[in-house]
Amino acid sequence: MSLPAPHGRLAIVVFSDNPDHRYLLEVLDHAGFVYQEVKPSEGPAAAGRFPIWIALVHGRAPLDNEWVSALRSHVQEGGGLVLLGAPLGLEDLLQVRFSSGYQQARPDWLGPCRDLGEGYADPSDHPIARSAPRPLHVFGGPALEALPAQVAGILARDG
Repeated sequence: MSLPAPHGRLAIVVFSDNPDHRYLLEVLDHAGFVYQEVKPSEGPAAAGRFPIWIALVHGRAPLDNEWVSALRSHVQEGGGLVLLGAPLGLEDLLQVRFSSGYQQARPDWLGPCRDLGEGYADPSDHPIARSAPRPLHVFGGPALEALPAQVAGILARDG
């Protein structure tokens, strides 16, 4: 449930004016999460005090420079980020690229973009989802490819 600031550790930003795109807030409310909704017009400073940000990006134009810079800084400084939707403007940060369709020259048109469709992802398919208690329901969104990456950290266990 969204409470007056500064409750919780989670900031939610919905980058869309369409009220239907606020479904994430309904899901979190029903699950009993405590979060603070930050409107894009309030600027990134309003989300700055929260260690974890969830950004729901709906649309095809990149986020404005202020938000792109803030999201980038938040991650680089160790903050948590869950990005739902197209990572327009943050591809290099997330080390992904569109597998087809998106053109920087025409950000308002994804072109013949491959869509993920709808289905269930087997949790054993990827390390990030192995601990999921059941298959992950996925739907919509453009197909992305991972860029070559370097190891960012190593977990050492003693004993």
